[in-house]
Amino acid sequence: MSYNMNAINPYIIKCTYINADNCPPPNVTYEERIVKWHELEIILWGEGYIITEGIKIPVKKGDLLFRNPGITVQGISPYHCYLVVFDIVYNKNRESLYLDTNWFNQQSGSKTSIPFDLPYCISVQQLTRYELLFRLIYSQYITSGQTNQFYLKTYLMQLLMLADSEWSHSKMLQHPSRSIRANYAKVMEIKNYIDSHTTDRIKLDDLAVYVDLSRNFLCKIFKEILGCSIIEYVNLCKINRVKKELLDTHKSIKEICIDFGFENEPYFYSLFKKLEGIRPSEYRENNKHLFQYKSKSNI
Repeated sequence: MSYNMNAINPYIIKCTYINADNCPPPNVTYEERIVKWHELEIILWGEGYIITEGIKIPVKKGDLLFRNPGITVQGISPYHCYLVVFDIVYNKNRESLYLDTNWFNQQSGSKTSIPFDLPYCISVQQLTRYELLFRLIYSQYITSGQTNQFYLKTYLMQLLMLADSEWSHSKMLQHPSRSIRANYAKVMEIKNYIDSHTTDRIKLDDLAVYVDLSRNFLCKIFKEILGCSIIEYVNLCKINRVKKELLDTHKSIKEICIDFGFENEPYFYSLFKKLEGIRPSEYRENNKHLFQYKSKSNI
């Protein structure tokens, strides 16, 4: 993105969730509104439309919508989504505005000069990761409202980083480097393979054979395109799935460690703390209310 990430200190104002239980019937038109703050919306399923600045666009599963303050938007059902409303830089002087229940009124609230380089809509490649982060924000929000901004903004920052990464990758297709253009599809193939095989023991030699590239060249081009090594990406994917298992199951941490191919248990604990800043047991304990909420919602 073309802004200083260090300047971002978001404040989550509102989070909503539209699903099969509360989605209006087909062709119901939501009230037209002017976006007051920044917004991120992920479409989980859709047969409806969203009209943005007068342009009517059909929504589909996997659409990530980003909105700056001041634009006009209107939805037409049916579609299921998560929507997060936030101020990109917290300002104590705007606290009364944050608490205004009419968060979609006609007056723009955010006055930040930080520019965003995200397009209005991205068709995401890692919907499961997005859905998890949005679910964490929503669950945290409905249990603590705006009172626990630490977790809320941590999850939001992960969303922004993920969206930035996907947008940067898509722009790689226009990269002047012939090597990157020629091998972009193969690297994405490897990435997708890793995403869907997080419980496997993944070997570099096998990946190189999979896309018919030398091991050394694959490692080099993968890092150029994705910004991290293959091993780093494998570990990140595994730990993200581990976090979901910690929240969604009663399995012991040792069982989860084995399930995801970590034969060296001390290494697993060390890697988890390196990436998350806390131990797996602390992560489960800190977020146990999310498991309780999900269990109740499935009754």
